[in-house]
Parts: sequence; C-alpha cells; structure tokens
Amino acid sequence: MDAWLGFPAASDIIPPYAFIRADESAQRLDGAREDLIAEFERLRWRLDAGGYARYVAALDAWKAGLGQRDRSRVPGDWSPSYLLSHPNSRPPVARVVAIGACDVPDTVGVWSSAGHEQITWQSDFRLSDLYEQVPAVRDGTTGFVSVVTPDGQVNRYGTQAWNYADGVLSPGAQVVGSFPLSGQVFGWMQDAMADYLAHTPSGIDCREQDLSGERVSARAKE
Repeated sequence: MDAWLGFPAASDIIPPYAFIRADESAQRLDGAREDLIAEFERLRWRLDAGGYARYVAALDAWKAGLGQRDRSRVPGDWSPSYLLSHPNSRPPVARVVAIGACDVPDTVGVWSSAGHEQITWQSDFRLSDLYEQVPAVRDGTTGFVSVVTPDGQVNRYGTQAWNYADGVLSPGAQVVGSFPLSGQVFGWMQDAMADYLAHTPSGIDCREQDLSGERVSARAKE
C-alpha cells in the first residue's frame, strides 16, 4: 500500500487497470511468447502447404498482435482500494518489482480465424453484439470463446446451440476464439493465447513505477 501512496495520480487509478509485476513475471511471459511463436511457425507451414491462405494471414496477425503486448503483469485486482480492503491479499513486497496503471481503452481485442482486430466498445457491449461484427470469433472447433477480463481472469463462454452463453464485455477485454479446423493444436493455441493475454496489462497509455521510485514507460497496447 505504501508504494501506491506515492504513485503518480494514484487517485485517478481505475481498479481493473492497475497492475503489478513480480520478480518472475517477465521471464514467464517471455517463455510463453516463445512457445506461442514457435507453434505459430510450425502451424503456419502446415496451413500454407494445405492452401489455407486466409488462415495463414490470420495467424500472422496473431503473431503481430502478440509482439505488441510484451509488458508483463500478475493477473488480479491489485488496485489501492482493493488492497486496502483486503489486507490478507497483499503480495509480498519483496517479490513485487513494479506497480502500474493504465487508462481505460475504448476497444475490445478480438483474436479469431479472421485475424486480430480492435472493436469499438459500447455501453452494455455483449458477446452477442461482438458476434454480429466478427462472426468468425465463434466459428472455432473448440465450441467456446475465452474472454480475458481487464484484471486478467479467463472465462469461457459456449458458442454452440447446446452450450451457448452470452456475457457483458468490459473495455479492454480480450476475446480469443479458435480456428474452424481439426487438430488439438488449435485448442492449445486458444488456451495458451488467453493465458498469455491475462499476464499482460489490459489498458492503454500505461504508466509504471518500480519500487525505487523510478518512473518508466510500460508498453501495453490493446
């Protein structure tokens, strides 16, 4: 809590968009990114050889979007207000290397077999609204989409007639679908991508401060 008290414009922090980085956060994220990129490269060769040009383009878009999210965070609510009211949830200070906060974005990130894109967020924006704009996001073979909330929680919503579920989307949420192709790799890719996104900040124009008080910029694009 003491660290937050000295954070620039602490009173302007919106809880879901505050974050912390732990000592192992960056290393974990780097490893996850390397695993995803390696799988993208293997899968790209197979899709290209099979004549799936549009899915190759979508995979390239996922890879490009992945490269824009290289700042790590620990999923959870680490805002000053939450930690003040939940003292037992405070992380060990020795393991926290930085605290940060982002501004609220005005988009929702979408990862599907159509690629990676940002959809403008609107009041009471729901998955069903998103499906109308990006039908491909619900066409994957896994039968669900993964929704990463701004604080890093990953929720699954069914997309088929027998398991269909709708849900409200917050600004900065990331919706991850799968590809309409058979193979266990597509389910793994969906899960791994959602987990990766959960470990990156969800807002825009992020500011960060390490525990020595030095301000650094945090690149956390939507």
